[in-house]
This record gives sequence, C-alpha cells and structure tokens, in this order.
Amino acid sequence: MAGIELPELRLNSNKTDEDELVLSANAQRRMVGFLGLGLGGGVSVVAHFAPTDGIEPHQITSISAHYYTAAGDLFVGVMFALFVFLFTYRGYSKTTLDRILGVVGGLSALVVGLVPTDPPEGLDPNGPIRAPSWWSEPMGYVHVGAAFFLLATFIVFCFFLFPLTSTPDDEPLEGRKQVQIYVYFGCGITMVVSIVLCALCMLVWKTSIFWPETIAVCAFAFAWLVKGDFDRIPKEVGEQIKRLAAGDTAPSRAPNGGSMSRE
Repeated sequence: MAGIELPELRLNSNKTDEDELVLSANAQRRMVGFLGLGLGGGVSVVAHFAPTDGIEPHQITSISAHYYTAAGDLFVGVMFALFVFLFTYRGYSKTTLDRILGVVGGLSALVVGLVPTDPPEGLDPNGPIRAPSWWSEPMGYVHVGAAFFLLATFIVFCFFLFPLTSTPDDEPLEGRKQVQIYVYFGCGITMVVSIVLCALCMLVWKTSIFWPETIAVCAFAFAWLVKGDFDRIPKEVGEQIKRLAAGDTAPSRAPNGGSMSRE
C-alpha cells in the first residue's frame, strides 16, 4: 500500500533449529527442577502457614500426606505439571531412553496426583478431613508404587543419561562437565539412600518418611536444574536485556553452539 512501509523481516542466520531445541530442552529441565523444589519445600510452607483444622503437624508423615491439608491443591498441581513436562520431554534426537523414561515418569506423576495416599492416622472419622468417598486401601499401595517408579526414573536419569557426553573417551572432560557428572552421581546416590531410608521408616521403624522423601525430591530437583544449566540464567537474562536495549529481538543462541549431542 502506498505511503505504508512494512518492516523488513530477516531470519537470524546464527540461529538454527538445533539451537531452538537445546534452549527448549534446557527450559524444560529447569521447570522440572523448580517443580521438584516446590514439591519438596513448597507444600510444607503452605501447610505451615495455612494450618488445617483436624490435622496436627505430627500427622503429616509424608509429602503425599499434604493432599489432606491446605497444600493439597499445590501438591496435585505440581504432580500434574510434572506429568506434562516429563511426558513431553524429548531428550536428544539419537536417544530413545530419554523419551521412554519421560513417559514412565510422567504417567507415574499423574497417578501420584490422581490417587491419594492413605489419610493421616488419628483423624476424626466424623471430622471435616477424610479420604475421598471413592478411595480404598489398595489405592494407597498404587500411590506408593507410582511414587517409587517416579523416583526410580529420576535415579536412572542421574546415573545413566545425564552423565553421557559427546566427548571422546580418549579426551579429557572440561572442568564444568566433570563437576556436573559428580553432581548427577551424588544426587543419584542421595536418592537411592533416601528411598532405602523411606522403606525402613515404613516397614521397620514405623515412623515418618517426610524427611528422607524430601531429601530425595530435592536431590532430583537439583540434578535437573544442573542439567538445565540453571547457573547460566543470570547471564542469559543479562544478554537478553542487552539485545532488547539494542533493538535486537532475535533469540539468543544455545550454549556450545547449539549442538544437540550430549553436552
């Protein structure tokens, strides 16, 4: 049209489809990590500052038991969000195990959110807090089994997938990557020990599993944050601010040139 100048559209020649995939994958990993931290600490904070009538703090013996408190909506919401992020997790193009574990973990998170654990012991049967009318005792075992599979998938990620690298065996790893591998193994070991402690608490000591369960959840969250390069967030935000200030709205390149191989 006469008198109207349309802006010139240009493709970012430094941007590739693989860059997009790397950035998307890192964002997805970070979200899984932040959700894990919300699950490990967020539900406790909400339950503490919004106490539920009819439930004493000592009756909350697990993270899942927060389903029956004011933090119940947060607990279920985090589980559904984990389902979405894990179920759609693509991993790397040459690795199918990433996708398989993502689907298994996502479905496990969905079951954990949909099927509540046993109601806290000592509840008034005529009180306001009780298990849903459709709940039955076998569902408690289903919940525990799904929670185990969810943590098991995170353990496999830490031990067998996150440490993979494209660096040839005869070449030394860069310092950052070596530290990350130590973190993955440390988080994996922490989760294994925590699960063993949970089993002992449930079957032998007959006591609360809240703390070992919380430690396991925080360990998986930290591993996913490290894999998502969460420490680079301040730098990425600063670069984005500089580009916007300079009038450049093109997305930034992914780290390490956008390679979709194992970093």
